[in-house]
Amino acid sequence: MGDLILAENIVKLEKLIEELKEHTNLLKWCFKRLIIPLMGFMIILSLIWNVDVMGLMLFSTITFFYGGFLPDIDILVRKTENQYEESLWYEKYMYLSLAPIILYYSLIGRAKPIYSFKSKCFHNVESALIYSLLIFVISCIFWHEFWMRIIPSATGFMGYLTHLIVDGFIGIANEKRERMYYWFSLKSGAIIFDDNLVMEFYSFPMGFEKPIILQLM
Repeated sequence: MGDLILAENIVKLEKLIEELKEHTNLLKWCFKRLIIPLMGFMIILSLIWNVDVMGLMLFSTITFFYGGFLPDIDILVRKTENQYEESLWYEKYMYLSLAPIILYYSLIGRAKPIYSFKSKCFHNVESALIYSLLIFVISCIFWHEFWMRIIPSATGFMGYLTHLIVDGFIGIANEKRERMYYWFSLKSGAIIFDDNLVMEFYSFPMGFEKPIILQLM
């Protein structure tokens, strides 16, 4: 029985790793164009107010990338159709808040199972806000200035939203979603299946760069 649980958990871990790989390229893109300029702004503020922001920049970078991968922790949540079996909301968010610890105990078969009606219970804006609030609380421990507390929370929120956009859980225009899908599929090495042999492809999902045509075989 123990070997069966271990094998099942290893399969979940492999699936989780594959899910995370799908989001790496867009997170890198957002980091270069959003987070790095924000860090430049933080350095300017540090010079004006004579404060050290090195720790703040490191923490903000961590919260961004961590938030970009965090929603997929719901792969450990078991789907149920029984309303009496569904876990309470705070039990679910405990999973979200302690994701690395929960992942470890899940792999060794000692984590308490969590059940939900939704198969992707953390792929929503509410969970992004909970994560952002958690980061804000942690920031309050280390920094006294409000702007230094809010920046890691904001970067974490942006990372989380990036994940939701890629997975299609935040509504955007169909044209932009298609561009993002084609761009992301190519970047992640995924095979694109479509009824049309020729489709328009944008190297950046929002269409700011020159479109090219891909001939699909």
